[in-house]
Amino acid sequence: MDNATLHWQLGALFLLTCLVASPVGCAPFVDSQAKALLDCEVAWNRTFVGWDVGGECSTAECVRCNDQGMVTSLNLYRKGLTGSLPSTIGNMSSLKKIELGRNDLSGYIPPEISKLLSLSRVDLSENAFIGSIPSAIGGLTNLTILNLNFNFLSGCIPESVGNLTHLTVLSLSSNSLSGAVPAEIGKLENLSFLDLSHNALTDSIPSTIGSLSVLEKLSLNFNFLSGSIPESVGNMTKLTELYVV
Repeated sequence: MDNATLHWQLGALFLLTCLVASPVGCAPFVDSQAKALLDCEVAWNRTFVGWDVGGECSTAECVRCNDQGMVTSLNLYRKGLTGSLPSTIGNMSSLKKIELGRNDLSGYIPPEISKLLSLSRVDLSENAFIGSIPSAIGGLTNLTILNLNFNFLSGCIPESVGNLTHLTVLSLSSNSLSGAVPAEIGKLENLSFLDLSHNALTDSIPSTIGSLSVLEKLSLNFNFLSGSIPESVGNMTKLTELYVV
C-alpha cells in the first residue's frame, strides 16, 4: 500500500469517527463561545471539563455544539450552581436549549438572552432570579418551552409574550408577578400547558384565553383575580384541567 493511499484512508477514518462517534462535532470552540463559557464558570464559581479555550466541543461537560464550534445546548440541571447568569450568554448565537433548572442562581435574567434567536427551550425554574421578565423575550419566536417557575420574579407579564406563537408550555408559577393576565396570551395557539398560579395577578381573566384551542391544562389559582370565568373558556375543547380558585 503506497503512502498516498494510506493517508487517504486515515483521513477518511478520522472523518468517519467525527461523524459517527461524536454527534456534537469535532471542532474546537470558536473564541466567542469559549469566552462565554469561561464567563459562566467565573459567574458560577465552578470549573467544567473541556470549557477551556481551544477545547474540543465533543469532550466538553454539559455542552452540545455544532460542527462549526458553536454552542447549541447548555444542560446544567441540578448542578448546584450559584451566582448569576452572565450577559455574555447572549454571544452563544446558535444556542437552542438552556437547561439551568433546580440550581441556586440569582440576580436578574439578562436582557441579552433576547439575542438568542434560535432558542427553542428555556428552563430557569427553581432558582432565585429576581426582577422582571425582560420584554425583549418576545423576540424569541422559536421558543416552544418557557419555564420560569419557582423564582422571585416580579412586575407584569410582558405583553410581548403574545409573540411566542410556537410555545407549547408556558410556566410562570410561584413567583411574585403582578398586574393583569395580558390579553395577548390568547395568541398562543399552540399552547397545551399554561401555569400562572401562585402569583399576585389581578383583574379579570381575559376573554381571549378562549382562543387557546389546544390547551389541556390551565392553572390560574392562588392569585387575586376578580370577575367570573369568561364564557369563551367553553371553546377550549381540549381542556382537561382547570384551576382558578
